[in-house]
Amino acid sequence: METFVFTQVLFVAFSLMPFVRSILKQESGWGLGFVLAVINGLLCCWYSASLLDYQKMPGSLVSLSYAIVCLAGGLLVWQPKRLISSWLIAQGMTFLLVFWAQILSDDWLPVFWSAEVVVLYWIAAKSDDRLLLVGTTIIGFLVFFEGFADLIHLGSSRHDFFFTPDFLPRWVAGISVIASLLLVSWLDQTGRVHGIHPKFSRLFEALGILRLFVFANMELLRFATQFMRAIEAAALSVLWSLFAVALMIVGVWFRRKAYRFAAIVLLFATVLKVFAYDTAEVSTPYRILSCLVLGAILVIVSFLYYRFGARLGGEPKAK
Repeated sequence: METFVFTQVLFVAFSLMPFVRSILKQESGWGLGFVLAVINGLLCCWYSASLLDYQKMPGSLVSLSYAIVCLAGGLLVWQPKRLISSWLIAQGMTFLLVFWAQILSDDWLPVFWSAEVVVLYWIAAKSDDRLLLVGTTIIGFLVFFEGFADLIHLGSSRHDFFFTPDFLPRWVAGISVIASLLLVSWLDQTGRVHGIHPKFSRLFEALGILRLFVFANMELLRFATQFMRAIEAAALSVLWSLFAVALMIVGVWFRRKAYRFAAIVLLFATVLKVFAYDTAEVSTPYRILSCLVLGAILVIVSFLYYRFGARLGGEPKAK
């Protein structure tokens, strides 16, 4: 008990008191101190949980208490574009990430992490703080890679890799991650919060689209594994082709060169897959289906380039 109490004293001394000093002295910047405060708070969360023998509820209450104290302090001194209050709120949200990780299952955890990505971006953009934008990017990558455990499971064993078990939480989590990444990109591209950061918005846009592609592939593999294992390879080829068409349509309509390039690369990969793998591993009816769909897709892409070629004369101005 004495060690536990002393750990909380360390949290107050090294994660809260420096902010109080900055507020009283009206200091404008405290970047390194913010990083040290977060690291110290996370260490206190971990050590408190170890002292509590990693019991789920007591350990999560510690991280939740840290989050409430930091969020309350940040809101108490809140002023638009005030760095100290923004950092306190960001620190509180970091502890909320730990809290959700402690109490939620793996299926529902990405939902709350995705919401925090959007809120943290809003705070970073509103305060015009590049350090918080970097933090948003790091959490965005954590959210992006969080759902990739299925790939490891798929590589080790296909047993129990089915579509219907945990369908609802899995789809809610996947859609939440995709929506949050694309929403952050859209908010930044349109400057609806404060300012535009082109590299940041393009990164989140790429993460959102790539996460959508991976999610669609994993769900199709789940469906084929449970119901129709024979169509697995052909179905993936069809999905890749349709995704490439969607990228091409967006690239042509909005004059986005990156989308058109990605569509061509994906079509090229699909052609290689069909001729190198599908024709050898798939039965004749599905082999014919793959070739027919791929041929139709290539004709559609060619038509789009011919029909809307004039629209590609100029690329949109960089935002």
